[in-house]
Amino acid sequence: MMKDKKTKDLAKNTISQTIKDAGFGWLGTIADLSLVTLVLGVAGMGANPRNAEKIVEQAGKLFISLRQKRLQKSLRSSLYHLSELGWRKEWGITNEGFKRLKELVPIYRENRLWDGWLYLVIYDIPENLRRSREKLRIRLQELKFGILQESAWVSLENPQALLDKVIEWNELEDYVLILKTKLVGKNRLNVIPVLTKAFRLDLFNLQYKSFLTLVEAGKTETAELALRFLNILKTDPQLPQRLLPKDWLGNKAYKIYRNKILPKMPHEYGEFIEELMDS
Repeated sequence: MMKDKKTKDLAKNTISQTIKDAGFGWLGTIADLSLVTLVLGVAGMGANPRNAEKIVEQAGKLFISLRQKRLQKSLRSSLYHLSELGWRKEWGITNEGFKRLKELVPIYRENRLWDGWLYLVIYDIPENLRRSREKLRIRLQELKFGILQESAWVSLENPQALLDKVIEWNELEDYVLILKTKLVGKNRLNVIPVLTKAFRLDLFNLQYKSFLTLVEAGKTETAELALRFLNILKTDPQLPQRLLPKDWLGNKAYKIYRNKILPKMPHEYGEFIEELMDS
């Protein structure tokens, strides 16, 4: 019994890694991928039980990386189990399903206000509390902090309320400082290269460049292009425009996604994205 569980867990981890390697890491699990596949498949074919197999076949057409038999089998099984999660009813997506989609799909923020303050989190946590230190690091990553040094992180938004619990629950009050500061003098001229390095904007720029190359080549399915753009956007810190480097490609990528990719998507998917952008 234990062996069967380990085998299933290994298979699940392998599938999750395959999803991540395929460029859909923002979806996280086969259930999330199934939900997105369902919204694309149902939008294109209609909510009909007879379309279940067609939806799985469509997934293989949309996402070349999902043509492996093992993934097809897992995707098919997961599509049926979405009802157990409350995300599907008679091959239509429920309110809970759309709620999950809204949690998954990142939003491009055109208006990015900044009051000029920088928030620094600095810590010196002893080795015997390394697990607590790792929990703090994971939380900082989730909040899209930039890394100035190994134990010095930076954010453009006040993180106090978002970090209080992880600091308190892990008894780190004596080891963590949260500072609020403004750049003065010549330091203001250096803020863009400093933040570019801290937030790894060069890496994001390479990802956007790769996306644009795929678009220009014209050989990738529209749905896969949409998911690849969202995969980058999910982790993009979306810094204010005035703090971005001059060669930033994120804005160009978004315009292509909005003006050239979304119009080619199934009507219901486009409506869903529009609703998210307006919410």
